[in-house]
Amino acid sequence: MPNLITWDIDNNILDLSGLDTALQDKLTVPVPSQQTFRIGFYRGASGDTRRYLDLGADPSIEFIVKPSTGNNRFDVAPVVASPVFTRTTVDDLGDYYYEGSMDFAAPVFLKALAANVGFAQEQITIQCLANTLMRLDGQYIDIYYTATDFTRFWFETTGTTVTPPSSGGGTLHKINVANNATASTVATALGDAIDTAFNSSYSVVTDTVTVTFSEWGLKGNHASHGTGFTVVLVTAGSVPETDTDITSVGYNGQLVYLDGTAPQISPLFTLGIVNSLYRDGQTFPAGTASSNYREGSVTLSTTDSATVTFSTALSASTYDIISLEVIYTGAGSPGLKLSPQTIDDKATTGFTVYLNGDATTDYRLDYKVTL
Repeated sequence: MPNLITWDIDNNILDLSGLDTALQDKLTVPVPSQQTFRIGFYRGASGDTRRYLDLGADPSIEFIVKPSTGNNRFDVAPVVASPVFTRTTVDDLGDYYYEGSMDFAAPVFLKALAANVGFAQEQITIQCLANTLMRLDGQYIDIYYTATDFTRFWFETTGTTVTPPSSGGGTLHKINVANNATASTVATALGDAIDTAFNSSYSVVTDTVTVTFSEWGLKGNHASHGTGFTVVLVTAGSVPETDTDITSVGYNGQLVYLDGTAPQISPLFTLGIVNSLYRDGQTFPAGTASSNYREGSVTLSTTDSATVTFSTALSASTYDIISLEVIYTGAGSPGLKLSPQTIDDKATTGFTVYLNGDATTDYRLDYKVTL
C-alpha cells in the first residue's frame, strides 16, 4: 500500500517507511500536486503491531501542515488541513486504513515557492443582440489571442456592406446573418465562427454564447465595439511559470485523531515542499500552435475505409498522426472488433484510414494529428 503512514497510538510512534517518498522522518511532495495519504492505526501493546484498527466509518482525523520554524515547534496557525479521511478495508481479517487527499497546489504552498501554476484556458461569455432591421450589418467584435493580435468577426446582412477595416494586427472573419435574426441565432453564428477560427468550444443559452479557448495562455482584452454586445471574462487565460529559483521550502506535518473527546496528537515530522516546476537554467518547451494540429471524429459507414477531412487545411502534409481510435457507439456488445490498419492519401486537407473490416454506423473514428 503506497503512501501508508503507520501510527502506533499506544506508544505514539509514527512509521513513515511506507511512504513512496519517505526519507527517514522527512516527507517530500511536489507542488503543484494532489497527494493521497493512507493512515493505518494499531496498538503497539497488543503484540501484533501491524493489525490495523477499525476506528469507525467516519473518525475525526486531520493532517495538519504548518510552516517549519527554527525550534521545530508550531508557533503559527495551521496553513492547511486535510479533507475527511475515509475507511478502506485492507484485508478479510478486518484490518482497515484511512485515506485522504491533500491539495499541495494550494495558494499558500505556491506563494512559499513564488511559483505561478495557475495556468488556465480562457473562457468568456458574450451576450448578443438581435439583428433587428439589419442593425448589425457591418458591425464587428474583436477577439484577441495575444495582447495585440486579434480576429475581427463582422456581420453582413445585405451583401453590399463595405468590409470593415482591420488594423493593428487584426484578421477579418465574416459572419452572414439574416435580417431580423434573433439574438439566439446571432449568438450561435458567432460561437460557430469563433470555434472555426480558434479551435475552441462553445455553448449557447438564450442570447449568450460561452466560449472556452482550447489553448492555454492569455488571450487579451476583447472588444465589442458598436455591436452593443456584452463581453464578460469568466476565466483569464494564463501559462505556467516560475519567477524565482526557490526549489523547496520546509513545513511541519502532524496527525490528529480525536479518540472520543480526547485528542491523540502524533509526533511532528518534516514536510518538504518541492517546486516541481523549477528547472535550473531551462525554459518551458513551446506548445503546439492550434494552426499546426487537428483533431475530431468521423462516423464510420459500411465500408472498410474512412475519409478524414480537416476543418481547415494544414500548411503541409508532413504531419504526424498521433492518435487514431475506433469507438463503438451502438447498444450492446460490438459484433466486430475494428482497428485502423493503413493510412493513405495524406494531404493538407485530410487523409484516408483503412480498417480491418467493414464498419457500420455504430462506430466512430477519433483522430488527432500534429505538424
